Amino acid sequence: MEKGDYATTLDIKDAFLHIRVSPTLQPYFVFMFKMRSYTYAALPFGYKRSPYIFSKILFKDIQTISKTWPVKIQAYMDDIVILCKNKESIKTYTPQIIKFQMDLGQRISYQNYRTIPTSVFQYLGQLFNTNDMTVQMPHQKKLDEEQIKRLDIEMLKEGDSESKGLSYNNQKDQLSKILIRDNLPIYECSTINEEQSCRQRRLV
Repeated sequence: MEKGDYATTLDIKDAFLHIRVSPTLQPYFVFMFKMRSYTYAALPFGYKRSPYIFSKILFKDIQTISKTWPVKIQAYMDDIVILCKNKESIKTYTPQIIKFQMDLGQRISYQNYRTIPTSVFQYLGQLFNTNDMTVQMPHQKKLDEEQIKRLDIEMLKEGDSESKGLSYNNQKDQLSKILIRDNLPIYECSTINEEQSCRQRRLV
């Protein structure tokens, strides 16, 4: 990433499910449900080597893209960012790269991609700005972090025996449960449009 770069971001939907499990290995992925046996035909999300296998396969696609289009491209799991100095060029290249990925059988998440070039963009949960080369935490994420910390302190003050043994990171994983219990709103952000828009929804 360099100063003045324009970026577009893509997201591969259900990333691991793009990779078929060999029939010889499927017996190792058997699970039971309602007294019946099933097996995964695609790479399961719970398998510890799934991220490594997927990243290794995707890396070959990323190499091909780098050689075919004059762009910089970075992928972390199913999140992809494309960078280019020229705004009009990246605007042209991005649909071509999407078509290339779809021709390979990849499904693009249209809810999470951004094809309009911008110098301020969200990637891996952080807000990047190539104008001044800064990285910041999105405002709503800051609010969520602060809310978790407040709940953490309040629960410890109350002397909840269960909460005493929970670290900050463990309680962070339980944010959704806490919000549901207290009937608090969760904010969901969409970056499909040029301007980010947030809509409020409640988990049920």
